[in-house]
Amino acid sequence: MKTPLDNREADIPPVLGANLKMDRANAWAYLMSNLFVLPGTGTFLAGQKVVGVLQMVAATLGMIMTVCLPIWFFEVLVTKSKMADSWGDPLFLNGLAGIGIFMASWIWSLVGSLILLKRK
Repeated sequence: MKTPLDNREADIPPVLGANLKMDRANAWAYLMSNLFVLPGTGTFLAGQKVVGVLQMVAATLGMIMTVCLPIWFFEVLVTKSKMADSWGDPLFLNGLAGIGIFMASWIWSLVGSLILLKRK
C-alpha cells in the first residue's frame, strides 16, 4: 500500500530551468535574457547558478550606484553655477563606477552566453 510520502517527489516542483533541454534555441533565449532583461538571468537559467547570481548582484549594484549621477547633476545644478568645479565629487565618481560595474557584468554575461551558444 502506498502512502502519501511515497509520492512526495512528484509534489516537488522541478528546479527552475532543470527540465529544459539545452539546445541552440534555449541558448539564444538565455543570451537574450542576459542582454535585455538583467545580466545573469540567462546564466542562472542555463544552470550556472553561482555565476548567474554574481552577475545579477553586480548588475543590480551597478544600477543602484548609477542613480548617483542624476542626483549629482541636480545638486550641481541647484547649488553651483559651474559643473567644472565638481567633477571630483563622490556622487559623480560613484555614478561612473556604477556604470563601469554594470557594463562589466553585462559583458561578463555576454561572453558566457556566447560560449554557451558556441557549444550548442
